[in-house]
Amino acid sequence: MDKQIFIIKLKLFLETISSEAQNRILDDMKRKTTAILCQEHVIHDPNKKKPISRYGTPMKKWLMEEVSVQTSLKINDSINWKVTKGKFKKYQEIRKALKYLLMAVQEFNLKNKENDFIKVLLNELNSNRESLFKSCAPLTYKSKFPGNKVNVGKRSSLSKITIDVGFTKEHIIPTKIIFNSLKTSVLENRVESGFDFIMKDNFQVLLNSDDDEKLNKVGLRSNMPLNWKFGDDPFQRYSQAGIDLSTIEPY
Repeated sequence: MDKQIFIIKLKLFLETISSEAQNRILDDMKRKTTAILCQEHVIHDPNKKKPISRYGTPMKKWLMEEVSVQTSLKINDSINWKVTKGKFKKYQEIRKALKYLLMAVQEFNLKNKENDFIKVLLNELNSNRESLFKSCAPLTYKSKFPGNKVNVGKRSSLSKITIDVGFTKEHIIPTKIIFNSLKTSVLENRVESGFDFIMKDNFQVLLNSDDDEKLNKVGLRSNMPLNWKFGDDPFQRYSQAGIDLSTIEPY
């Protein structure tokens, strides 16, 4: 989608949600350098010879100002946005915020018939680790024992010892599948009925790093087993990879 057209449609969508939600999703959208808000725009000052929003913040500021002028009525959403990210985030509030956002996107699409814009918007909102999509899965389980492989970021055996060494933080249902299912629920107008069902088994495991390698070997790094569907055993991917489920316990 053309960048300028996307920005125009985005502004219209932002007018339908609270200012706190606007601030949060624009932050999510500008964190990745390939995101639309981080690319060069001169839409709001065509006389400028040089790009003025290469890294997103100027464009975010302009959008917030533009929308505040257009929106005369303050929209309240009863969400504590301060605890949807950072050190003290609360997963229940993150999910509440995500559902609120998806319901708003769905409603906008129903009124405006903008499937192409909606697809791009949702992809942009899923562009970084702190986004609502990627941070709504709490750490719920942990392997009893660490693996022999360090396998955590750039840590080596000489790194400072932490509880994560020998483990890999892993989504029991890959984030790609969660995201695609939520996107489909928006496009098919069933966020209200589908959201909680999709979220039910959306959690993370601090998995033994050697067991994590088993997922790679059977091609289940970012996929669930063939014919698996939501409502089936969320640990089915682990079982198929030969991981002993008795070695995994509540965190």
